[in-house]
Amino acid sequence: MSGLAGGAQKLFIGAPMAVVVHTDTAMQELRANAALSNDFFLCTNGQTAPMN
Repeated sequence: MSGLAGGAQKLFIGAPMAVVVHTDTAMQELRANAALSNDFFLCTNGQTAPMN
């Protein structure tokens, strides 16, 4: 994996949490729908969407 998402994943490799990169939009949506209240999402396209 290359690009900004791959760089972010490498940056957080030592973090005390699991770090996963999804570049496929369908997987991003599935993961967002299954998110827990303490999950954190980083959007690299410059746009954010509200989460309920």
